[in-house]
Order: sequence, then C-alpha cells, then structure tokens
Amino acid sequence: MSEEYNYSRYEDNRYENNGQQNNPYETGGSGPIPPQDPKKKRGAVAGIAAAMAGIFLIVGLIGAFVGARFVNPANETDKEESIGMVQQESQGENPSSQGALEEESNSAVQESEEQRYTLSKADQIDTTDIVSTTTVLDVSDVVEEVMPSVVAIVNTLQYSNGFQTGEAPSSGTGVIVAQDEEELLIVTNAHVVDENSSTSYYYTVDSVGLTVTFYGDTTAEAYVKGVDTEADLAVIAVKIADLSEETLSSIKVAAIGDSTEAKMGNGVIAIGNALGYGQSVTVGYISALNREVTFSDGYTRTLMQIDAAINPGNSGGGLFDLYGRLIGINESKTVSEDVEGIGFAIPISEAEEIITALMNTVPRTQYSEEERGYLGVSIMTVPSDYVRGGYPEGAVVFSLVEGSPAEASGLQLQDIIVGVGEKDIKTMTELTEELSYYKAGDTVVLHVKRIERNQFVDVEITVTLGDRSLVESAEEESEAQTQPIVIPGF
Repeated sequence: MSEEYNYSRYEDNRYENNGQQNNPYETGGSGPIPPQDPKKKRGAVAGIAAAMAGIFLIVGLIGAFVGARFVNPANETDKEESIGMVQQESQGENPSSQGALEEESNSAVQESEEQRYTLSKADQIDTTDIVSTTTVLDVSDVVEEVMPSVVAIVNTLQYSNGFQTGEAPSSGTGVIVAQDEEELLIVTNAHVVDENSSTSYYYTVDSVGLTVTFYGDTTAEAYVKGVDTEADLAVIAVKIADLSEETLSSIKVAAIGDSTEAKMGNGVIAIGNALGYGQSVTVGYISALNREVTFSDGYTRTLMQIDAAINPGNSGGGLFDLYGRLIGINESKTVSEDVEGIGFAIPISEAEEIITALMNTVPRTQYSEEERGYLGVSIMTVPSDYVRGGYPEGAVVFSLVEGSPAEASGLQLQDIIVGVGEKDIKTMTELTEELSYYKAGDTVVLHVKRIERNQFVDVEITVTLGDRSLVESAEEESEAQTQPIVIPGF
C-alpha cells in the first residue's frame, strides 16, 4: 500500500487567552505646610475650643475624602475641591485651625500614598470573554460529535503455565485516526494489545483474538499494525471489507488538535471503555503539563496530568478539548490511598510522529505452526530475580534436540537469546512470536549472551530453521540433553 495515512486537523479555534485589566493606581500629595505666625496667649481657652471644633469638622471631612479616594482613585478633582473648601472655611474662622487642618490633610494624603495596592473588585473587571470560554457544565454536544471516533477494544489473552491453559479478556479503548479504501486505523496504548506486557516467570501469554466495538455496538476483528513499547503506543487496523455500510456511515475519523497549545486549567473530556462496560465520559481539567512519570516497565514518559477520572479500560482512549479536538491518549492513573484525581495522558503532538510511523508499517506475514520454522530447542524466560542479579534479559536455552538446526549451528545449553536479526528479545514469548514470521528453510541470525570465564560475552549464530518435526522430536528428547537454568559462577 503506497499511500501514507495522514491525520485530519482543525486549523482554527485555537485556545484563547483571557485577560483582565485593573484601573491604574494614582498617587497624590500636597506641598509643605507654610509657616504660621506665633499666636497670642490671650483668649487661649476660647481659641482652643474653636480649634477643637474646627478639628472635629475637618477630620470628618477628611474621612469622607479618604473614603472616596479608595472607592474611586481617579477622582482627583473632587479631592482638590474638598481640600480647598475646607481650607477656606477654616482660614476664615481661625488661623490656628487652618494649620491643624493642613497638617491633618497632609498626613492623610501621605498615608494613602503608602497603600499602593488595593483589591480589584469583581464589578471592575470585564468577565464577558471569561464566561464565554468557561461554560463546561454541559459537554453533551461535544461528546455527541466525538463519540463516533472512539472504539472499545477487547484483547483475548491465553495464559499457560505448562500444565494448565486459560483465557481471559483484557479491555481497552482506541481512537480512529485514519481510513482508506482498505483499512481503518485505530491508535491505542501498547499495553492494551501487547500480550508481552502480561508475561511473567510463572506463565506465558498469547493474544488469541482482538475485537473492536464501534459506535452503534457493531463489532469486527482487528489486527496489530505496529507497536512502540517505549512510547506505550500502538496502531491496530480493521479491514474495510469486514465492516457494513451502516457501520461505516456511523463512525468518523477524529480531528487531531495541538497539545502544545494546551494550558493548565483547560477543560478536557476523557472517553473510554471503563471496566469493559462500554464507552463512558468523564470531564475535568489539565492539572499540569510535562510531568515525567516512570512506569513499572522501566520507561519514563513526559505526560499531561489531568483530574478527569481514568479507570481500567480507559487506556488508549481519547482526551478531547472543549472543541472536540483530540489532544491526548489516556494512559494511566496514580493509585494510592493518599491520592485522588491524578491521571495521565500522552500529548498528541508528541505522539504524532510515532503514530504516523506505526500506521504506515507494513505488517509481516505470520506463518501457521505447520509452515513456520523451528530451532529445535526448549527455552524459558530468564526470571526477573536473575536479571536483578546480573543476568541479561532474554530466552535461555535449557534443552537441545539432537541433530536439530540449533545444535548444528553451535547454539549451546545455557545460551541466552537476546535478539533475532534486528529484533530485541526479552522473553520466550517474544522469541516464539518473532520466529513465527519465518518459514522452514529461512536463515536467521541469533544474538546470544554466552557464559565464558564467569562473564557473559556476545556471540552471533547463523541458523537455518527446520520444520515442525523438530517439535515432535523435542517431546521425546532425553534428560541428558537438558540442564537446569542455574549457570555456574553466578
């Protein structure tokens, strides 16, 4: 398929900044108080009484002036008229009262100059733009618009410990990001579709079925196009031929937004298949940007922190802004008795290049068990306790079939296979899956860690794979050809 997939985009409706302006603070003052002539002693009692009366009157007027200044700091004309009128009245009545007035007036003005900051009252701010962009109580219109681009994913996993085998569904979510005449492409988390994320020392896991449920409750089988474990991203596909006209008319491709424009406090909508019950909606805000989070798989990712509820099954779902644009892929939440409302999403702008590469990956052909090539070995995943003790991650050989391609190539017991061609191998499941892309007679290069003089050395082994008869021979191999995993010297 030569045509590359591209995202749908909105080029308008960017986030807007909400600004607010406060009235500027003005300052005022008066000149120095002019020197006064000495007062005569006669009539002292009468003079003092008159002065006190004048002072009470003046203080009342000054209080009214000061109060008016802080309500309306720009009303300088009223202030000057008030001071002038008071001065004239006191000057006509008593010279000594005039001096007291000027001292009190000057003191009040100086006091107001020292109070540089005041509170901005709500009625002084134009909130028209703010209100128009913060109405998030009802997002039903946005949900109705974007829901057809979200799908529920069920990955059926088969567990085996060598004695018993069982199956269990694993739920997740995906978002439709591209479509052509042949395929419908859906982005999700790698851990939703990658069975290796569930592999442990005690059992192996294989994906035996990947099902997608679309808007309208129609279902279809899907297959993996590509996986990026480090970024926790994957793209799966559904063949257009497997979809009815009704389904095709009811679904749509998501419009990709720009997460670099996201801001703390932006409203967001998370849609996902929570607990496997079907699609549900949660809302919240972007709590933080560029959070570095280290996961149990050892990878550290830079994510958006959100307070919209993210629950099991939401993984891989869409995080949309209030315009219905996809700005993130929901990944996980923090679980603790002391934590509430901390979820994380992969920013879409950082994931865009990876998603595009995964969409345009040409899937390799997996051969049936009868057709695929075999080494002629029995293997197991190196236990995590051994890895912590210094062992390399990989698949360790603990049995060789006599006369097999593996034995003829020089592969030895206790060799740890860490790669096939360009593919790194960390588990026996990864090795088995990788070899399924080769048929009997194909030649592959194995990258091996081998113990020599109490240390691991790198060895490359070229081997031509055999047919299924090697599996039957392995079941009849003698105990002499089998060794325990313990490696001498470690």
